[in-house]
This record gives sequence, C-alpha cells and structure tokens, in this order.
Amino acid sequence: MTEKRMLALLIASVYFILGTPISALASEDEPNPDSRFSVLAKPLGVNLQSGPVGCCAELTPGVAFELKLNSNSRMLFEIERPIFNTSYDNAGRRHLEGLNFGIQYKYFVGLTLYLKGGLSQRSVTYSYRTDTDSSDFEGKSTAAVIALGNQWESSRDVVLAIDWIGYAMPMSTSITNESLSGSNQLDTQSRMNRVKDATLTDRAYFGLNIYLGISF
Repeated sequence: MTEKRMLALLIASVYFILGTPISALASEDEPNPDSRFSVLAKPLGVNLQSGPVGCCAELTPGVAFELKLNSNSRMLFEIERPIFNTSYDNAGRRHLEGLNFGIQYKYFVGLTLYLKGGLSQRSVTYSYRTDTDSSDFEGKSTAAVIALGNQWESSRDVVLAIDWIGYAMPMSTSITNESLSGSNQLDTQSRMNRVKDATLTDRAYFGLNIYLGISF
C-alpha cells in the first residue's frame, strides 16, 4: 500500500468515526467515574511519513500508563519500541533499532474526541556493513508531538483509544559514536545520513496509534 493510499484510508476512517453516533461505539453504561489511571498496550502505531517501504519505515508498538487528572484531561506516559524496515536497500547488512519515551497531556474536547500534545525522546542505534564498507552511529532526538483521537471507556473499565493522525517536530538532536570506513565512503555516508534524517531530524506524520487496556 502506498503512502497516499494509506493516508486516504486514514482520512476515511476519521470521517467515519467522527460521523458515527457515539452510542453505536461506546458502552451503553457510563464509565466508572472513580477510575484514576489506566494501563494500556499499544499493539499498533504507524509512521506515515516514510510509508510501508522507504528508508526507515516503522511501526511503533509499546505500552502506556495514563493518569486521570479530571473528567476532561489525562497525562499519558508511554514507551515505544520501533520496528524498522531493515530490508530496505539490500546492498549491505543493516542493523537499526530504537526506543522512544513520551509524556503527553490529553484534553477531551468532546465526549470521546481528544487532542493531545507533549514531548517524545527518541534513541536510535545504527550500523551498516558490506564486504568493503562500514558505518555506525548512535543518536538521540527530542520532538514535540500533537495528535487527534478518540477514546472510549466501558462500565467494565475497558479502555480503547486511537490516535487517528498526529505530527512530530524534532527540536534537538545529538549524534555520538559515529564512524565511517571503507572504499566507498561517499555512498556509505549518504546512506547513513538518510537514516539520521528519517529517524531523528525529519518532521513526520503518524497515525493509527491504537491503545487497549484497563482502568483502575
């Protein structure tokens, strides 16, 4: 599926969810008003900027802890373990892994519709090897993030939340342990720079972040 088709599907999903009566999606009973926090699994999240192929396309599963401040606002703390597309450009052996930590404030502008914003700290480790060339780096980036989504809670304390669309804007980046060697350093440097941009410095759209868990 191309990036344009994925984005079109996402927009159609948002239109459907916002146009569907709340009673058709939520529980018939009211959520427990005494619940103060939720533990959530995040089985799916998608970086829409790079699409399903591309240099560093990624999925972002993780776990989250949500603290209820009042009836309209929450604080969300989450950890993500990105799954990168390491099969891209198979000229060599590439290793790419990351870890993201986030803290976000979520405000409900409707019964289920929310806006959220906050910060995400990303860490990336990269290595690339061919028979003649090698490159490595470790990097960190702090990004501001915003997102629009819906959240439903049942009387049985089950929570379902979906970030339909979001945007991440890196504000600071640092690179350490960078090395480069081999006979084709220009090409190897170019590959490494593309990974730096895609994982640490480029602004990116994300969406379909699905959270499922239970409140206490």
